Amino acid sequence: MRVFVIIGIASIILAGTAVASPELLVRVDARNVARKHVHSDMTLQVKPGALTLVYPKWIPAEHAPGGPLESIIGLEIKAGGVRLQWSRNPIDMYAIDVNVPAGARTLNLSMDIGLAISGDGFSSTRSSSEQLAVLRWNEFVLLPKGRDAQTISTSASVLLPANWSAACALPLSTLADGSVELEPASLTRLIDSPVQFGRFTKRIDLPGSEPAADLHHSIAIAADSAAALVTPEDFAKGYERLVAESGALFGSRLYRHYTWL
Repeated sequence: MRVFVIIGIASIILAGTAVASPELLVRVDARNVARKHVHSDMTLQVKPGALTLVYPKWIPAEHAPGGPLESIIGLEIKAGGVRLQWSRNPIDMYAIDVNVPAGARTLNLSMDIGLAISGDGFSSTRSSSEQLAVLRWNEFVLLPKGRDAQTISTSASVLLPANWSAACALPLSTLADGSVELEPASLTRLIDSPVQFGRFTKRIDLPGSEPAADLHHSIAIAADSAAALVTPEDFAKGYERLVAESGALFGSRLYRHYTWL
């Protein structure tokens, strides 16, 4: 029996401009994702003094403060190569207190994440197998407490398992080490732009339609086998009609391109 699933909701890139000099650099090593282990390295611009970092609690598509805090299995914080002491906030379990030493302008944060094997809720359910995964950025970042994530500029990249390929609403480019880098974006947009990647992948490009017939629409598929990538003959036609009907309904397209994952 062949099972075909489109994971999650459509991924969209809205109109906007990239921000230079990102405040938060995120590099995720997902080479061991099949074993449910992902490593995240972050560089965050800071000022000396007391600082509280928070793990994202309210997640897109969730209706309760359910960020999967239990997935963190290791955390290290350094400044200038020196390991800093940190403590869990006694009131807010999602908060980490640390003191930034004098002269420090950045913190280096390292997290090890154990991916869920079961659970309830959009951000707590299983998101990977031995052949594919969906990387949800809220699981791999920390941010300063009290800051609006929309005001934090980011640059993010993912190191994939060998012979895997990725798709995302944010444009991707390949770096020299084989990792993929996302277009710079705010932390809000990054969290709302999961990366889908796998060993067996396929992209179906859809023709545009008015208004803005030149905009690109596509379906990115990742599957557990090559056979599962085979789609019915009329599969793309249905989504072509959806593109046309949405344009007729709304009379505009408020995005640069549209990618279903």
